[in-house]
Amino acid sequence: MEPPPGFNYSKGLVCQLKKSLYGLKQASRCWNKTFSEFLTNFGFSQIIADSCVFSGVFREKKVLLILYVDDALIFCEERKVLLEIIDDLRKRFEATICDTGCFVGMEIDYRQDGTIFLHSESYIKRILKRFNLDGANPHTIPADPGTILSSDSNPLPEGTNIPYREAIGSLMFLAITTRPDIAFVVNVVRRFQSNPGQVHWNAVKRIFRYLKDTRKSTSGYVFILNGPVTWCSQKQSTVSTSTTEAEYIATSTAVKEVLWLRQLLQDVSEIELCDEGITLFVDNQSAIKLIKNPVFHKRTKHIDVRYHFIREKCDDGSVNIKYVKSEEQLADIFTKALPKVKFEKLRELLNIKEINHLCDS
Repeated sequence: MEPPPGFNYSKGLVCQLKKSLYGLKQASRCWNKTFSEFLTNFGFSQIIADSCVFSGVFREKKVLLILYVDDALIFCEERKVLLEIIDDLRKRFEATICDTGCFVGMEIDYRQDGTIFLHSESYIKRILKRFNLDGANPHTIPADPGTILSSDSNPLPEGTNIPYREAIGSLMFLAITTRPDIAFVVNVVRRFQSNPGQVHWNAVKRIFRYLKDTRKSTSGYVFILNGPVTWCSQKQSTVSTSTTEAEYIATSTAVKEVLWLRQLLQDVSEIELCDEGITLFVDNQSAIKLIKNPVFHKRTKHIDVRYHFIREKCDDGSVNIKYVKSEEQLADIFTKALPKVKFEKLRELLNIKEINHLCDS
């Protein structure tokens, strides 16, 4: 940063900046603090579960505001109250106001029956064109169940450049926003960004070809409220010595998420939550027994203590663990590459729909 032109200053002196300046590392923090203080003074309060979500009551109507950098969504049951709040916001900040059709890259479609459909059709079309795959033949599933990727697989010839990192970044955005059906395979191919081979690049292109076919439309878990609300597919940070241990660790991770979701629902809605606890479905009987009947055993004593809090949450009734058959376990779509029939069955059960299917209905 340099002083403005024409400003004469002596050697050894510095300028003190007394306001935030766009481009500085602390600028985004200053903006967030300024906007948050304004909302607090206006009558909003930050919810416990997420500091970027604000809640308030105006004219006996509940209002929610979601802030993402300098983009915001405002919800209210009554449009008149909403417009009054927007007018007050514009008195303090320059803002462009429009009915929501897109937010942080996610397209929002409102249906006549009152449901809301999130998708990324336009984004998928753009990235297919960007990576010259808009003319490729489509695929019905994102990964070949018979292909195992490793760091030794078919290295590229020296000097060959492929946009691997850029492609992975584009796919990861989709996997965490509107396309949980590609979360597992994206988590796999992103592990080879440092030295991708031809087989890895082919696997990435297959994901794009699957997206083309469905553009209208590890530990793993998914929470559902008519459709997938939050999901996860990630490589565990520790090496599990058995499937029981792997399931135990995955369930512990899912419990953390479900407790946060419960808090979020309490903060933003007036829904009366039952006192019976939230049910988690696990397809490993041994893991369930280990959770419900903990015993000292040489095969499980080494499991990190941080994962054992799941027992406490089961004991106090916050969480109920129930068995589900492996063929009915929705989270399987986040932990392994599946054959076409099972993949499409689980995708349907997750309520992931094609846009043309929704329009026809």
